[in-house]
Amino acid sequence: MIKKKQVFNVFITAVIIFTMIFSSISAVVADNLLSDIKGHWAQDTIEDLVNRRIIEGYPDGTFRPNNNITRAEFTSLLVRAFDLKSGLGKVFSDTADHWARDYIKTANYHGLVNGYSDTLFGPDDPVTREQIAAMVVNATKAGSVNESETFTDSAQISAWAKEPVAKAAAAGLITGYPDGSFKPKANATRAEAAVILDRSMKITIDEKTITTFDIAGTYGPEDGIQTIKTDVIINADGVILQNTVIKGNLIISEKVGDGDVTLNNVTVEGTTSIYGGGKDSIHINGGQYNNIIIEGTPGGNVRIVAVDTKGIKIIVSEKAAGEEIILEGTFESVEIKSDDIVLSTQGKTDINKIKVDKNLSDIKLNVDKGTTINELTLDSAAEVKNAEDTIKKIGGDKVSDSGIGNPPKEEREPSSGGGGYTPPVEPDTYTLTLKASPIKGGTVTGSGKYKKGAKIPVTATAAEGYKFINWTTGEEEVSTEAAFTYTMPAEAVTLIANFGEVVVEPGTPVTLEINPMKAKIGDEIALNGNTGPNRLISIKVVDSKGKIVYFDGVKSSGDGKYNTTFKVPDGGDGDLTIVAGYGENVATKVLKIKK
Repeated sequence: MIKKKQVFNVFITAVIIFTMIFSSISAVVADNLLSDIKGHWAQDTIEDLVNRRIIEGYPDGTFRPNNNITRAEFTSLLVRAFDLKSGLGKVFSDTADHWARDYIKTANYHGLVNGYSDTLFGPDDPVTREQIAAMVVNATKAGSVNESETFTDSAQISAWAKEPVAKAAAAGLITGYPDGSFKPKANATRAEAAVILDRSMKITIDEKTITTFDIAGTYGPEDGIQTIKTDVIINADGVILQNTVIKGNLIISEKVGDGDVTLNNVTVEGTTSIYGGGKDSIHINGGQYNNIIIEGTPGGNVRIVAVDTKGIKIIVSEKAAGEEIILEGTFESVEIKSDDIVLSTQGKTDINKIKVDKNLSDIKLNVDKGTTINELTLDSAAEVKNAEDTIKKIGGDKVSDSGIGNPPKEEREPSSGGGGYTPPVEPDTYTLTLKASPIKGGTVTGSGKYKKGAKIPVTATAAEGYKFINWTTGEEEVSTEAAFTYTMPAEAVTLIANFGEVVVEPGTPVTLEINPMKAKIGDEIALNGNTGPNRLISIKVVDSKGKIVYFDGVKSSGDGKYNTTFKVPDGGDGDLTIVAGYGENVATKVLKIKK
């Protein structure tokens, strides 16, 4: 039986703990009225969330609804709200030692957030309204756009944010102001963050319902056809959906992990988006589909097997960097829009067109000999393996810059993308192919066709969590330098950049002393201890029921010493447990509370 839910609670798997880190925030008793929200436009929402113990205020009984919220703080709320599992996301130069490092890394891995650049995230910058719009759209996967809804200051919305703002507005996640403006660059407040999170918890698709499949099993009739008028989300490994027409979109979520999903005689009138699956993952038997968008999967690889289908169009999105995509069956087209993609084929596979978009790098096509590709357009340089007898026509702007192994024996006609296939290589020109091992370990540059004796700069760049080891060809070590100049011999060569995982040593242990050991409400408690130098230490105070009543941070000195104070708050229950540390390096003490 199809399971329907009246709210979009597929995403709400954890209670949001709205504790604003490093702002000396502690909890107020949920039943107490916050003194500064009476008459505020968000009063009802804030009170409701406080009463449900989803958000908390400051120890003085205020909520400070008009205070700004930072990019790191809002990111951490989203990660906890959607119970996102950690993964190999990006660690920016300004988040490496930040308290929210793991939250930001996890959110980046799941595609919720990006940095200002490849190195900067700006964790302590106030988050803007257009940034929040992008974050919540990425988190909730809201997909509708109301073309008729515009804002008076639409021209001020950043180009990258126009689509997310439109989707967030259409879904009712974030709205404009009474004067018709959106104020995209304005800093979001704590009240706005509370309301947006509340809406994210209640968002509905197609006005009332969304259809989800959360448990492995077979769904849909054995005979005849069922129609689902809503969007559909598959959240579990082992789901088989059959004889179904989906009027909305189909999402195969990251919760599928490295598992399998089978679609038997399914028609999707909207878009199919793939966030989960592995090397044996998506099986399509019959049916009809529009675009199938590969967004990136937790394991970094996905296999799509399409049997008895026509017209399937695969789009590899910008979010799929690092993905290996394996195709088997019949496909109308494949468009690659992301860097660092490996596209492989298996078995008997027929693809009408493959296009590699402009300005991409590290694209590899491993074409199985049982494959037929009618047309390949290379508008970015790529490494192509086994083109002979598999690819009928090769064109594009960057054919001459590409490394084409076993090229077709005859010259091919140019494609509409410009440029034509380069005739067979002259006898004194040879192919240099660069590979990374493992593929996830890093990226390499320098592949191409070169004459004997050419001096070629080659570079290996390690990915997050990996380090460069050496260059090898066969069993011979060529260089231990990540960037070096290679001299081309009179033969084709494959150079392999070898990477190894970085083993993170455990951090310095943390000690904790408190004074006094017994206290009453309002007393000031001194905390001090030792750890590594210049280390950011979090201080958390928890009552006997596990409720956090105080949360702050302190940085150790150059010799590893730290100290701070806090006042015993009112509203705690029983003795208090004080926890100081970072990561898994923590120390605890119990503070006895006098009656």
